[in-house]
Amino acid sequence: MRKYGTFFRPFAADSLWNSRPINPVLDTWVIPPCFKPRGSTAKCYPSVAAGAWSSGVYQALPTDPAQTVYPQSGQAGVFDSDADEWKSAITIPHWPAGAVGATGSDGHCDIIDEEAGVIHSFWQLKSDSTGRFTARQYGWAPLQGTGFGDAAHYSQGARATGVPASAGMIRTHEVNDGKAMFEHALACSLDQTGLSASPAFIPPATSSDYNPQVNTGQIPEGALIMLPASYDTARLARWPLLQKVAETLKVFGARVVDRNEFTPFVIYVENGSGWKMSPLAWDTDMANELELIRAHLRQVMSQDGFIAGEEDGVAEDSILSLRGPWKHEKTGAVARGLYDTLAQGLRFDANTTLVSVKNSDGTGLRVQRYKPQAGDYLQLATASDCGARLKMVVHGQKAGGGVAPDLVIVPLDGAPVAFTWPPGGWMELVAWKFPGAGGVLRATLKKITEAEYLAATK
Repeated sequence: MRKYGTFFRPFAADSLWNSRPINPVLDTWVIPPCFKPRGSTAKCYPSVAAGAWSSGVYQALPTDPAQTVYPQSGQAGVFDSDADEWKSAITIPHWPAGAVGATGSDGHCDIIDEEAGVIHSFWQLKSDSTGRFTARQYGWAPLQGTGFGDAAHYSQGARATGVPASAGMIRTHEVNDGKAMFEHALACSLDQTGLSASPAFIPPATSSDYNPQVNTGQIPEGALIMLPASYDTARLARWPLLQKVAETLKVFGARVVDRNEFTPFVIYVENGSGWKMSPLAWDTDMANELELIRAHLRQVMSQDGFIAGEEDGVAEDSILSLRGPWKHEKTGAVARGLYDTLAQGLRFDANTTLVSVKNSDGTGLRVQRYKPQAGDYLQLATASDCGARLKMVVHGQKAGGGVAPDLVIVPLDGAPVAFTWPPGGWMELVAWKFPGAGGVLRATLKKITEAEYLAATK
């Protein structure tokens, strides 16, 4: 039985969610306390909780029916975060009974389809009395992947950092499993007083909240925060679940995946788990212990690697996505419905005349840190089950100024082409398909070594 990449243990064994740092070096900056309203003396305490701002995690079975999710009233569509466009609807092949969005305005909901190897992640998911579902945003992640966006598939869920809401969550089956800690990094959010405005996010995150300029703290989204190894968790024996959280923060830490309002930190627990750290409705002593944890949490600034993981946890097999917008090459009219996020390629319907579409917007190279730089050696390859072809045109500048001749790269199916990225380079993509049956065109753009480039071009 597979241990990782399952409903109960998402993502690969070497995912940063399932890895722990070696000899972490912690910063000295302290997450500040929070007060509501800001500037008052009414303190808000840290939280480890399920509820309105967390998410349910639902298991899809092959026998579950399909469900279509529609746009909210007044919205242009459901925002598909990977495609970077509004869709008229999103259809999930298998929808578990009882799957609903959390009651808070974020309305998170994650559905894990183990057979398909996919986590479907929604933001602001709601349903009405007729059973009609609406949502503001949708993203998906490979169940056996890294749990973070990569260079091409940069947004893989409905959290601000492009991860599913279930990533790093304390799950129902872990609450009372008898173990001393949760065997993965936890997921947390910080208030704007803890988060950094610049950089707004760092690897492994590939995005952040939309308005980081309001942040006044020093910790970017995507950062790992931990308690020092010397932190005294024996003092928490009265609250076994809080003690378990603290032990996890000493060994695995927590990834900052989102921003909250007025809470120094929130660690997320699965809805429906029955999570309860104290028998009291309000436990002042426990609240003070949470404040003490806040005062000792620190950002990890460096480490000597990870056990079963690597620093940024992002696969660099391909840096190119075929997301749109695509336009008909001759007429300039918008060509809709071509990019298939689940297939990570362009889907063409059966056609009787030549179809040719163009993307001049550079959206295929979305994540800044992966964009090619002048002098990089690259290799472009395509594959199609319908005979579709791709042409990449790279425009550049001459070293002394002026426009350089265009690089035109047209790989044959399965035959990669190596080339060098020019100074000031930017690309246009053209895809075309001759008459015939429908299918999908995929492409990979990889960074290669000089030796690999020379071998490919000799």
